[in-house]
Amino acid sequence: MLSLLLKMKDEKAANEFFLKFKPKLLNNLQYAESIISEIMVSGSLRPDKFEEISIGDILDSIMKRLSIDNLIFERNLIHRQKLFGDKIRIYRALSNLIQNCIEALPNKKNYKIWFWSKDDLNSIRIGVGNEGSYIYPEDVRLLFADFFTKGKANGTGLGLSIVKEIINNHSGDIECISDISSGTEFVITLPVLAYMK
Repeated sequence: MLSLLLKMKDEKAANEFFLKFKPKLLNNLQYAESIISEIMVSGSLRPDKFEEISIGDILDSIMKRLSIDNLIFERNLIHRQKLFGDKIRIYRALSNLIQNCIEALPNKKNYKIWFWSKDDLNSIRIGVGNEGSYIYPEDVRLLFADFFTKGKANGTGLGLSIVKEIINNHSGDIECISDISSGTEFVITLPVLAYMK
């Protein structure tokens, strides 16, 4: 579309064409920009510094940024062990998961989004999920692959692969559990500092 616009000799026709397709052009430019941004960020996912992380503080910060007016949000943080890691990258991973949970909902009204944490031996488990969305088993296996996207109009297919890379770089693990009747949940397991590789 952009190449067609650049080839037009008649300025008036070019202006009319631009005005007609301006929203679509801007949307495509934003999409291209988000892909470039995701690719650039993915090259710098290794933790820079390890410090004590407050999951509650990160969650509060994420929730201030997001719009969840018509959603029911449940929070149940009961872990007692201290979590250490790169606060900025853990924020990015959790923010991405919560944003995905919101975007996956059909009409974003009166659905439940949840966030929980609990101790599990030498690690902390964190769950982020929603009711009202379902991921087919064949898609669950591909969710964390680079450029895999399904159902999101402007998805780059890099968000969940970046989340997985961040969690892996913290010696953790992430899985997706999806059930047609109860919804979809991502469960992260992060080791406490003493047990990190």
